[in-house]
Amino acid sequence: MAQSCIEESMKTMDINGRNVLIFSDKNSISRYFIRQLNFICTVAAGKRGSCAIAISGGRTPVFLYEAIALEESIDWSGIHIFFVDERFVPRESPQSNYRLIKDHLLRPGGVPPSQVHPVPLIYNAESSALLYENEIREFFNLKKGEIPRLDIVLLGMGSDGHIASIFRNDNPVFEEEYRIAKATFGGGLERVTLTLDTINKASNVFFLVLGSEKAEVVKDVLSGDDKTLPAACVNPETNKPIFILDREAAALLSAVSII
Repeated sequence: MAQSCIEESMKTMDINGRNVLIFSDKNSISRYFIRQLNFICTVAAGKRGSCAIAISGGRTPVFLYEAIALEESIDWSGIHIFFVDERFVPRESPQSNYRLIKDHLLRPGGVPPSQVHPVPLIYNAESSALLYENEIREFFNLKKGEIPRLDIVLLGMGSDGHIASIFRNDNPVFEEEYRIAKATFGGGLERVTLTLDTINKASNVFFLVLGSEKAEVVKDVLSGDDKTLPAACVNPETNKPIFILDREAAALLSAVSII
């Protein structure tokens, strides 16, 4: 499990089997996550020669990606970057996760292109999902039906409780077994997403959730009462998920039972 570097957080809690860290500012979040990234990737590279992480798009993690790109302590030589999900749009589109991550992390951080694994975009979302799955399967040397164990998955969370491109009532993705990636639809767009099985197989899963508009859904997810929320269905096999919150996103947690 990732080392517990929590001295900068305001408060740490175990809520219904989730590690919850509440931070006072974005700089503290960046320092915490960079230490986690360095530790996990160093251990993984020592064991296998590489570290595989999957990261999310959206505006929330931009500050974190910019901080990581400037961090001189990170050794990119053994780190491979995959994408949690992608909208089926051209890579130069403002809606592209690849474009956002390239502009704020990959290019300024000097990440070798050979170690970046964006979702391929061919024909349609399902064809792209199958090609992406095959690429991941080859990277991990998996047999058909096996699920990879990513070292890190970094998730955001929508105000509706969605994660990656897995939305509430998206039963085909919720119930999927033995697939690594799937096509889905949300926000008026076709998308490709890692499946819930793939996310839950990861060694370390982090949620980055900020802002008062997320406080209600944070409370609902951490209460564990509503299993129709995709975020509430993240229960990794190896380690408890870690919720990285600011004060605003954590504002309603006093109403949640704390173990």
